[in-house]
Amino acid sequence: QLPQLCPDHLSPSRSPTAPSALPQASPTRLSISHHTVIMNAHADKHLLRVLVVDDNALNLSVLTRLLKKKFSDILDGPPVAVDSGLKALQLLRSNVFDVILMDIEMPFLSGVDCTKRIRAGQDGVLQINRTARIVAVTTAVGDEPEILYRRTGFDGLIGKPVVYDSINELLAPLSS
Repeated sequence: QLPQLCPDHLSPSRSPTAPSALPQASPTRLSISHHTVIMNAHADKHLLRVLVVDDNALNLSVLTRLLKKKFSDILDGPPVAVDSGLKALQLLRSNVFDVILMDIEMPFLSGVDCTKRIRAGQDGVLQINRTARIVAVTTAVGDEPEILYRRTGFDGLIGKPVVYDSINELLAPLSS
């Protein structure tokens, strides 16, 4: 089995302004008869670009710190954090993200309205970002809120305070 030559995170379908640093894992050398093959430990993983949107500075800090500390091996660079839905829409015009962690209650543009705009491709959002995995990050958890969020374009829900297990459950399947 040969290593994948063009990992998904470097494919031509990605925006050239998207984060695309090569994984920083140390290469593994294999000797096969007279040939040496160098394989990257992440060759079979899709590294994720994550956008965190929350108007609360403490929530942004906690979530980005958790992502950097516990999930750096599956991230394509540090998560990008913004404090409003409007700033998220601006970023989504020129940067590609795989996962968007979206607060619900924000001034000017709620997480629900921001998600609707992303899904509709409004405000110049890149086509590829319309299919990004968008997850509501909120204190309003339960069956009723989850149904509402899914109807408005969210792919899932994570309750606050955010814990390792909920993020792992979301990201682990996406990175393989």
